[in-house]
Amino acid sequence: KNFFLEPSVSVRKVKGIPVQFDANLMFDWDRQVWVGGSYKTANVFEKTASFATIVGFNIKERLDISYALDFDFDQTERTDFGYGHEMMMKVRFGKRFREIEARLDDAEEAIKRNALEIAENGERIDSLSDEMNDIKDQVNTNTEGIATNTADINEVNENLTNIFNTVEEMQEEMSRSNVVYKKVGSVYFKVDSDKLTDEAVAKLNALKDALSTPEGEFFIYLAGNASEEAPNDYNMLLSTRRSASVKQYLQSIGVGGHMFLLSYGEEDPEVDPQRTEAERAQNRRVDIFISGK
Repeated sequence: KNFFLEPSVSVRKVKGIPVQFDANLMFDWDRQVWVGGSYKTANVFEKTASFATIVGFNIKERLDISYALDFDFDQTERTDFGYGHEMMMKVRFGKRFREIEARLDDAEEAIKRNALEIAENGERIDSLSDEMNDIKDQVNTNTEGIATNTADINEVNENLTNIFNTVEEMQEEMSRSNVVYKKVGSVYFKVDSDKLTDEAVAKLNALKDALSTPEGEFFIYLAGNASEEAPNDYNMLLSTRRSASVKQYLQSIGVGGHMFLLSYGEEDPEVDPQRTEAERAQNRRVDIFISGK
């Protein structure tokens, strides 16, 4: 951070004078101490090429002192001391120079920080872009799923409509032919569930004899219902699953005969309006009917 390497090269060409070439390399530590070397080719003032070493230091930011030792490659050009010696002193007045250097250092640090922030922001932008693409893919997938589910729901609604029409026709036929049609009991379910509770199992076991002993031709109707929390389309499907659970259990305990599944969703509430949980619980049920001559 505080170490500087400052190379420099200069070429001088004056008409009638050979080209002069200078090369310099300085090592600077925190603008406090520096050391370096310089190479010069021969020119009109110096007949041979020379090399110089330079050492300097700064005192309290205001005073620079440097010493240079020149080596001529031609020994005949050397002084009585053997080499050329130079002392240089530079004095700074005021604080403006150091203030400028400090500002330059601050600006350099700010540039580095900004470069890092730009790189980090670029990575964040790339990451957000990937997330947006993933979200788009999910939206497209969900849209396709919604379209498929909508088609399934429409098909279920059509089937339910056909079932309702069939039930109405059967009820009319039974009323004309003196067919007995009576409710023998109900079983209840928990919220959004088609699993039989212990109470429901006990009730079905108690109804086993009543459902197995009627004489003559008879039918069992299992009418599923739901409370009104969910949309009606969903409640229709839930009612069907509840009726199917009751049918499966009745068959498992030996109840035979013809069983028909009916689904009313929230259209045939036992308690209405449904202001409390206790009232809504009365509508999560399957009513069991038996009919025959």
